[in-house]
Parts: sequence; structure tokens; C-alpha cells
Amino acid sequence: MQTDALELPLFTRTTCEIYEQALLCNHIILRRVYLYLRILTSQIIASMATPNPLERAYPTPAAAISEQSYSVAGILTTVYGLKELNPNVKDVACLWLLHPRLQTQQCMKPVAASAIQNWNERIQQMKGRKPATGLIAVSFDQRNHGSREVDKLANQAWNAGNKRHAQDMFSIYRLKTFFFVLNSFLISG
Repeated sequence: MQTDALELPLFTRTTCEIYEQALLCNHIILRRVYLYLRILTSQIIASMATPNPLERAYPTPAAAISEQSYSVAGILTTVYGLKELNPNVKDVACLWLLHPRLQTQQCMKPVAASAIQNWNERIQQMKGRKPATGLIAVSFDQRNHGSREVDKLANQAWNAGNKRHAQDMFSIYRLKTFFFVLNSFLISG
């Protein structure tokens, strides 16, 4: 036997209405919580103006290390540790130091100093075992950072007003060509 909604007892209709109202309230509450979390998240991200993961990782000021700057393909490139190389080394390894987003090559100096100093200490401990490989470190400013900055807004994300953020981030994939030129420069002396 089929009944329509008008034939249901009053108690059933009231229960359905209460249930619908509860669902509506839950939806409104969840929506408000979602919006609140979204606002809170954007405020936290905005307060992190310089998300530098290396900021407190190494001692400040950095340990003393030699550095020489060269212009390679029009890009100011810094080579660390040339003076610290042992004259007897036959091979030299190169540590490429690419700075974090929104930073410059200068923040990589403590990394270079720490790595080269540690490397050279280990070579001293292994004296006489086999020919040691020397270590240098190289850093340069990424596109539109530090000495190469052209448009400050292009380094920012969408929430900071950069409407071309996707294109700007995609441009970092063109580094391969520069590494080829830089390798040629370092090998040639």
C-alpha cells in the first residue's frame, strides 16, 4: 500500500523537517569551518615572506672560504674553495649549489664553506691511502633572483598577485643549457 507525504502522521513530517534542518545547519557549520581554515592558511603562508629552509641550518657568519666570481655566459657565478684545493689532487668534484626560492646565491656560502671544510678534513684523515679528489662548490643566482632580478612580482605566488606564477615557475626547467656552458667553462680552466 502506497502513501503520499500528506497521509503520513504529523510526527513523521516533523522528524523529517528536523533532520533536514540539522543537515542544513551541519552544512553551514562545515562551510564556515572550511572558510575559516582557508583564511587562516592564507594568512600563515603570507606571513612566511621568506621561506628559506637554510636560514638557521649553518653557523652565521659562515666559516672562511675562498670565493672567486666569474661571468659565465653573462651570469655572475661564484666558485668556492679554489684556494683550498690541494695542489696534488688529480680530480676535482663540483658541488652545484642552487639557492632556494626567493633567495640569492649569497645564502649558499655557508653550505659551500661547511661542505668544503668537511671534505678537506676527511681528506686529511685519509692521508696516504689513495689519491684524493678535491672539492669546489659553484653557485649563481637563479632567473629573476639576486643580481638577475628584473621583476620582483614574478618571484611571488598567485596569492601575492602574480598572475603568471605557473609560467614563471615553469621557466626554471631551462637550467640544463646553462649547466652545459658552466661545465665547459670550469673544465677549460
